Amino acid sequence: MTKLKSQTSNILDLWQTTIDGGLTSTFNFGEKWEDYRMMYKLLISFVLASVSAFGCASTEKQETLEIMDMKILLNTSQCTISSGSQNLSTGTKANCFFIKENNSSKIRTKYYQDIDSHVALIVGNSLPKNREYPLTMQRDDCGSTIKALIINKNGVKITEKEFTKTATCAGVGSDEKEFYILSH
Repeated sequence: MTKLKSQTSNILDLWQTTIDGGLTSTFNFGEKWEDYRMMYKLLISFVLASVSAFGCASTEKQETLEIMDMKILLNTSQCTISSGSQNLSTGTKANCFFIKENNSSKIRTKYYQDIDSHVALIVGNSLPKNREYPLTMQRDDCGSTIKALIINKNGVKITEKEFTKTATCAGVGSDEKEFYILSH
């Protein structure tokens, strides 16, 4: 029993030395231990900074519409359009998406000869998950505002007209009347 108390006392003394003096006094790593600790801290800082920088860049998502020899990019998190030298705001809040053909990833467009333009619709102002609107429980592409993007030989423009207080999901599609009303 005395031998057990002595061993326990030695372990407790070693533990207390480790707590009080750190690893350097218990295991005597010397000055190199401080160098390793500093390199370890620098490495951790570099990894955290890299993850932070690359994490921010990866949150930017874009949808691309190629039509009439134009490449039109919709930044879905900032709700901005860029095409060539043009940069426009959709006038909606994040997130926003091009309306697709029904249950497809293909962006739906309509051509209207009377205005000599192609039209794409954009849904913005994301809706939270809401049991009153069952689609919002299953999808992340639903919004409360729809606007039209007019595309012609002069470039692109966002119309002033908009449908608000609606529940529309980009992947579900939209009626032709919405294309017509928003573009005329």
